[in-house]
This record gives sequence, structure tokens and C-alpha cells, in this order.
Amino acid sequence: MALAKANTGNTDGKARRRVRSEDLTDEQRAANDRFDLDRFLIHLMWKEPVYYKILQTAQIIKTRDLPTAGVAVQNARINLYWNPDFVASLPEKHVIGLLQHEAAHLIYRHCINFRQPHRVWNWATDLSINTSLPVDSLPAGGWIPGRNFTPLSAEELAEMTQEDIDWFNHIDQLVASFPPKMTSDWYFEQLMQDEKIKDMVDKQQQLSEMLQELLSMDEHGEDAGSDAPGDGEGQMSEGDKQVVQGVLAEAVAKAVREGERKGWGSISGEMQGIMKAMISNEVDWRSLLRQFTGRCRRANARSTYRRRGRKHRDHPGRTRSRTSRIAIFLDESGSMGDDDLALLAGELNNLSTFCEFDLFPFDTRVMEEHKVVWRKGMRVADMPRVLCGGTSFQCCVDFVHSRAQKGNYDGYLLLSDGGSDKPSNGRLRRGYILVPGTELFFEKDPSDIVITMTGKAA
Repeated sequence: MALAKANTGNTDGKARRRVRSEDLTDEQRAANDRFDLDRFLIHLMWKEPVYYKILQTAQIIKTRDLPTAGVAVQNARINLYWNPDFVASLPEKHVIGLLQHEAAHLIYRHCINFRQPHRVWNWATDLSINTSLPVDSLPAGGWIPGRNFTPLSAEELAEMTQEDIDWFNHIDQLVASFPPKMTSDWYFEQLMQDEKIKDMVDKQQQLSEMLQELLSMDEHGEDAGSDAPGDGEGQMSEGDKQVVQGVLAEAVAKAVREGERKGWGSISGEMQGIMKAMISNEVDWRSLLRQFTGRCRRANARSTYRRRGRKHRDHPGRTRSRTSRIAIFLDESGSMGDDDLALLAGELNNLSTFCEFDLFPFDTRVMEEHKVVWRKGMRVADMPRVLCGGTSFQCCVDFVHSRAQKGNYDGYLLLSDGGSDKPSNGRLRRGYILVPGTELFFEKDPSDIVITMTGKAA
């Protein structure tokens, strides 16, 4: 799909500097507000379906509170911010490259895995992902290991202090000395070992505004989300982090399926392998269980005058507590041993800090009268063993979706050996926890998650 002609831009001379909204006229800002980002997303849908699938997890927000663009997490929601004045100034291929760059941050979960100092972490994450993108698609300011930055123009040199010039040349040589295709953690360690950067960090100094413009193509994490009303900068609860981990894990799985079905576009074979490994069946079953509970979280929001909104200081801020209430149905058809239950009990204890569980025994019917509310510290002996019949998953589906249980649960898990006919689907998230060495007797629905325990103690 060809893109319609738009601003062609360039990256030479002063055009490499960020466009400042305050320097534009009202007419120029109004024209930039009409910039149509959707057509670039449509281009990705047809030409780069994997990146498009990842970006579908984000709410796309136009704002001038951010000088460029970036992804951030606020209130367990993934946001992609973009400044219309900055994006409208880019050539078309750089708009596409910018969107691919932001999608890559989400694939590698850079928006929830922070290291301090955050500015250096931003540089490191850019270094780790830019080698997987076409070099000519990246806007000016992109850090690419093994390559020098575009040389400073005479106009830029005239505006810079000698200290700024020395800093630019130092970072330029440092980045050019790095090998490509290393992890963000590796680049972070290398940057922090540099004496000049380490001294800047120790003295809590920042690069000049001009250098930040020349050496940055986007913002993310704390920098992208620091102006959100009601949120502290860089603050993320463990509950919110689990929510986003679950959302991104699901998005990567869908993106891989999309790539296998429609083609991977410009994504390299190496990156394809990395993404496939992220959803490999060899993933720790405990991690999958945490992701499931994260996906089922609900937010309880309330206003508070103790935390003022950042943008509107005379308005109250918002606080959110996130909880999950999960129904767990325990198959008591006779094939579930105490060792299997012990594995589950240990992990339920770990998760019960963030979630509430109601445990129901079942075989061909759910024994509601034997419900156990799981609390941290409970043991296998606390799990009721009252049945010994056959197995029917449908009775669990009917129970959790019944009128009497409406609104009580955010999701449900079936602990079993998989020996049942396929149940119908419903509105709630569903997961199957299978004991070691077993599998479902049917093909799961696309929205289901299957967790096979390995038999290894935590």
C-alpha cells in the first residue's frame, strides 16, 4: 500500500533540530493538528502486520506536552504519545520508522523494566533495538551501535558551546565503538562504565537542551509519562506491572501468529526468533500463571485531594487499587495427586498478595457448598477432597457465568489433567492448569491460556 505524499522533510542542518511548538504560528500548529497518523498505521497494517499488532495494545494520544513521541504506562494502560509538530516535520519513511521503533520498545517491555538513571537506560534501550530496524527509516538522533551520528553542521556548531561539542564528539565515538545486536542491559553497563557519563550521573547533571534535541528521537518510560495527571513520575505498582506484562505477552503471541499468517514484513530473522522464544512452550508455567492473573485485574478508582492532578492543580488526582478475583475449579475425578496440588498451593500463596481466589471442587458438577476462600499460608490439606466422579468442564463454565455469580469474578482457572469434552466459551478469561505430563483432550479457544506444570518445586 503506497502512502499519499506528505511533508518530505530532511535531516540535514537545522532540520535535525526538534521543531518547537512555541516557535510556530497558530496557523502552523493548526496545520500540524490535521496531520493524519492513521494512514501510517494503515500502512503498517498492510506492510508490517507484526508491528501493527503490537501497537494495537496502545492508546494513541496526540499531545504537545512531549517534545517528540514515546510509549509509557500509566494506570496499567499503555499509551503512545506523539507531538504533531514533531511528527509532521518528519519524512514519511521516518514516521514509519518511528512507529516501528516505539513498537519495538513494547515488544521488549522497556516501558515497564526500568533501570536508573533513566536517561542512560533510554539510550541503552534505543541502542538495543535500532540495530533491528532499517537505518534509513530512523529519524535523526537515533542511537545506532557501530555507526557515527550525522556530523554537526556549521550552523549547529555556531550555536553550541565548546562543552556541548566535546560531549557530542565523545558520545559519537562511544556509540560508534559499540558492537551491534547486544542487549539493552549490556549497553547500559557499558554506558555506565564510561567515566564521562558516570561523572555526569554522580553529579546529577543533564546534557544541555540542545544536545538532548540532537541526541534523541523519542521519549519513553518515565520521560514519556511524567506529565500524566494523578501519577507520580516513574511510579508503577507491582500490580500494574503484572497487568501490562500480561497484555504485552498476549500482544506478542498474537503478533507472532500474525507474522506466520501474513508475513513478517521488514522484521529480521533474528528478531523473529526472539519473539517466538518469548512465547515458547518452554516458558516457566509460574510466569504464565502470573500473566493470567494480571490480565484479569480490575481497577478501583477514586478521587483524592491528597494527590493533586499534575495538569490541573486545582483538581483532585486519582488513585487506583487493582485486584483480581479468580475462581479456581479443582478437578476431583481421582487423577489429581497431592504432589500436583502442592505445586499449585505454593504458587497460589505467592499470588494471593495481589489476588483473591475462591476454590471449588468439581467433577461433573460444582460443589459450591465446599468453596474455600484461599488465603496466604494455606496448605494442600486445606483443599477439599469430596468428589471422585468423571470430569466435565462445562459445569464450571455454566457456574461462573450464572446469574448468581455475575460480577463476582474476573477470570477462572480449571485445574485438571485435561480429560473432558470441550466446554463452551464465555465472557470471562479462562485458563487451564494441567498437571505434569498431561494435555487437553481438545483444541483450546484462541482466548484461552493453557498452563502445564513441570512438576518442579518452586
